[in-house]
Amino acid sequence: LIASKRKITCRVRVDPSKFRDDERRTRDLRGWFYKGLSGVEKAFDLASSNEIDKAIPLMKQSYEFVKAETA
Repeated sequence: LIASKRKITCRVRVDPSKFRDDERRTRDLRGWFYKGLSGVEKAFDLASSNEIDKAIPLMKQSYEFVKAETA
C-alpha cells in the first residue's frame, strides 16, 4: 500500500490467466516490486472509503494466488 493525501495505491501479484477485473480497475506494472516471482504485478487506486468493497475481490485473488504458490 502506498498512501498519499488523495488516494491509496494498492499493488498486488496475481496469476494473469485466472485474474478477473470486470470493472477494469487495475493497471499493469512493470514488475519491479515482485521481481523474480511468478505472476504479474497489478496496481489500483482507492480514492474514497466507498471503493473498499470493490477492492476486496482484487486483493482476495492475489492472496489466494500467493497462498497456493507457497503451499
